[in-house]
Amino acid sequence: MIEHFHHPYKELQRLRNLLKPQGLLFIQTHRHDDIPSIKHWYYAKDPTHVFLCSLKTCQMIADMFDLKIIETTPRCVVLQAN
Repeated sequence: MIEHFHHPYKELQRLRNLLKPQGLLFIQTHRHDDIPSIKHWYYAKDPTHVFLCSLKTCQMIADMFDLKIIETTPRCVVLQAN
């Protein structure tokens, strides 16, 4: 659950380094794509949620780590290593 990553770049880099070519990385979280105000969103009020994502954030992660998004659901984004 990516929302608990205190150092998301470092932790995602570690996960990326474990992936073989064509390996899959699943990001499971509630995304704030259509939330008008994160301030009042129940998910953001959980103090253990320190890194919140949108689909745009997931695309940035894919770009940073040479991954591609191959599937999305409301609570999961599947990335594949190139």
